[in-house]
Amino acid sequence: MKAALLPDRGVVKVAGDDARTFLNGMLTTDVTKVTPERALQDISGVELALWDLAGQLRGVPVYELLGGLVQPRIPAYASLARFDHPADVARAAAAAVAAGFRGVKLHQTDVASVAAAREAVGPGTALMLDVNCPWSPAEAIRMGRALAPYNLAWLEEPVWPPEDYQGLARVAAALDTPIAAGENEATAFGFREMLRAGAADILQPSPTKVGGLGEARKIATLAAAENVSVVPHSFYFGPGLAAALHLAAVTPGMAWVEWPMGELATPLLAAPIRPVDGWVAPPAGPGLGGRPAEAALRDHPLGAAPSPQFTTS
Repeated sequence: MKAALLPDRGVVKVAGDDARTFLNGMLTTDVTKVTPERALQDISGVELALWDLAGQLRGVPVYELLGGLVQPRIPAYASLARFDHPADVARAAAAAVAAGFRGVKLHQTDVASVAAAREAVGPGTALMLDVNCPWSPAEAIRMGRALAPYNLAWLEEPVWPPEDYQGLARVAAALDTPIAAGENEATAFGFREMLRAGAADILQPSPTKVGGLGEARKIATLAAAENVSVVPHSFYFGPGLAAALHLAAVTPGMAWVEWPMGELATPLLAAPIRPVDGWVAPPAGPGLGGRPAEAALRDHPLGAAPSPQFTTS
């Protein structure tokens, strides 16, 4: 792939086309060669890289290219790992609140862990639960009712398969707890079907999966027309997290961003993004705003065998 910056035009040129033409071509041709989900992830990486290049060319952060800040900082909720014991869940949730987070998301599938977390954080902290698609609609309704006393801000992806929007809609209709979904959806058309079915109260597009920031903004517009909230999926470090922050910063009504609790053994960015008292701002440097860490490029070259790099302590 050939790419060049053209300062006189203020656009990024790729393979002889401007960025928009290039991406439209990818969207209409490459998805026929692999699964839509895989194709859209590949396209997302290219699209985000082009936004980064365009911002660097003009010397402005991506949020300026997207229309400017609507909110200069966004409340972040602490997204925890999954633990084996309720006591460990309680300790991690309490530590997140002590660090300044006003919201905590669990990844448990049992009532006891949710009860322990609620007792640990108290009634004033937003508590979310992502169960990662384990149940049938009937099981999800039963579990949702059992979890009702713990006042969840949302119940995330309770149904398998995740694209069973009719089943998810039955769960949403049966429960008072808001339903969140969309991490596993790859297209704006899929989100449209989710909205038509009434399957979710909160949409969770990931800029790294749906085709990038342009498609994520289309999804946010669809949601706004239906009075449905959007909270981007952003359990990432580096450019994926930065992209979600730029999206949230320019989108009215985005009440939260997801903050992954834990650290990479080798940070991806030379200056990692950090929350302050539970709030996080989009990077203010040109483009997405983060330069790659030299150690990450040196120690993890493209094509190297993968190795565990994530720690929760």
